[in-house]
Amino acid sequence: MIAALALVLPVASIVDAQSKGTIKIASQSPLSGGQAVLGEGIKLGAQLAVEKLKGNLEKAGYKVDFVPFDDQAKPDVGVANAKNINRGQGHHGGHPAT
Repeated sequence: MIAALALVLPVASIVDAQSKGTIKIASQSPLSGGQAVLGEGIKLGAQLAVEKLKGNLEKAGYKVDFVPFDDQAKPDVGVANAKNINRGQGHHGGHPAT
């Protein structure tokens, strides 16, 4: 269960990469409900990693966005989020954190 909660999925469109556009890095963890404290730690760890490692991409002309998703500690929400992340929908699908 913890391994599934710690899932961090990179999302980058090949078209975006070729045009030196935006690369979105998504995380998925419970950001609401009873496991929100655990999920917030997962989100912050992923966000720290993105901030630390995005420098070379930005120097190369890419914008790097971190997009956390709230899976609410519910498998069906997590699956829906993963499908939306995989389709590159970012804030247009799933339950992105605010």
